[in-house]
Amino acid sequence: MSTPEHPRPLPPEVYRRRRLLVFGGIAVVIIVIALIVWPRGNGDAAGGKSPSPSPTVSKGLGDLNPSGKASGAAAATCAPSAITVTAVLDKTNFAADQQPQMSMQITNSSASACSVDVGTAAQEFTITSGDDRIWGSKDCQTDPTNDVRTIDAGQSLSTAALAWERVRSDPATCDQTNRTPATGGGATYRLQVKLGQIESEQLLFVLA
Repeated sequence: MSTPEHPRPLPPEVYRRRRLLVFGGIAVVIIVIALIVWPRGNGDAAGGKSPSPSPTVSKGLGDLNPSGKASGAAAATCAPSAITVTAVLDKTNFAADQQPQMSMQITNSSASACSVDVGTAAQEFTITSGDDRIWGSKDCQTDPTNDVRTIDAGQSLSTAALAWERVRSDPATCDQTNRTPATGGGATYRLQVKLGQIESEQLLFVLA
């Protein structure tokens, strides 16, 4: 009877390749597990949604540009005595080719935050000359809106600039393109703004 032959040992390169394959497989399993278990950024950790960007304030009639940070928390309605409105112009003397740029500053002068409607439905700009009412923003206003804001104590909000085209306004002439121009040549005018029933002081300006 012949004795069985012992298998010859394989070359060392074969064993090294086998070990690399085993270790490589283990590494792949570890990576897969890590990708499944570990959160992928703050948005996934918060439930799969990334934080939304902060809203921006657009510029246009009635839009507000906060000079401070308005609070989004609910607050009691502002008493009329807590709110001060101020008429604002880019200058007080205008050349013949310049249009006055009007805006309104709204200030919470009380000691605590409160909420107030600062939308276009509450805003009003009026220009007079002596006893003559020349122009009013309500005369031809379309689609007025409400915008209730909470304003912190001592905070001010400013409306975006509104250009006066140096013409008279009248609800009966809103669809007309050729409105009666306002008198220039050194004529004196006054701007007054209102927020609801809260009125500003009159601001004097001159048209060349």
